[in-house]
Amino acid sequence: MSKPKEVVGEWGQRAQRSIIGLSGCLPWPDKAQKFGWRLIDITAPLLWRRGPALVQQFDQHVPALIRTSVLQYLLRQVFAQRANLGELDFLQGKSVQIEVTDREMKGLKANPSSHSHPIECKPRLVCVYQIQLTPERTLQVHAPNSEPSNQTYDVLFRADASALLSLVTQQADADTLFFRRQLLVSGDTETGLHLKNYLDQISVEPLLPAVLLQVAERLLAHAP
Repeated sequence: MSKPKEVVGEWGQRAQRSIIGLSGCLPWPDKAQKFGWRLIDITAPLLWRRGPALVQQFDQHVPALIRTSVLQYLLRQVFAQRANLGELDFLQGKSVQIEVTDREMKGLKANPSSHSHPIECKPRLVCVYQIQLTPERTLQVHAPNSEPSNQTYDVLFRADASALLSLVTQQADADTLFFRRQLLVSGDTETGLHLKNYLDQISVEPLLPAVLLQVAERLLAHAP
């Protein structure tokens, strides 16, 4: 048997008052946010040190189909609308290889007299992925062999995790990273420049959640 409306209404009002009162006692949202930033500040140095090894373990033990499917889904969620508008048509028939390296790639810092680019070193790769645009304007991701000598691609983007995160979240532009020897772009010059300029000119704020950009900025503040 249902309760009279006045009883239900009174119960609902009591519940609402209880929730409001409880929320006033909880450390939300300011204290929770401060705790979250503090947690990132504490764990970030360890994450930067151990991150490459963890990603390598992930790459070795998780099937390529699962890894590429997840990355492909994320890229399509972010760029699907732009791809449908034809903004990525310059990638038609092209293969872009993304190589994420360990910090060892920056060994040139210990030898400032060297004028060679990190590509001339033998960087320790953390992970390698290739991105292509299909004729239907959908992005596809592949996980090729991790040996650089065996790769076939049109454009190569190589950077360590902090440089790549800076580029994706626009904390630094591609030209700055390139001249700091933190980013290598090689292969098809025209496509590489087009892609680099495209990444510089688009605004990531409508594409990525604000909290993700804030977390990335906080992490980059602790990058070695």
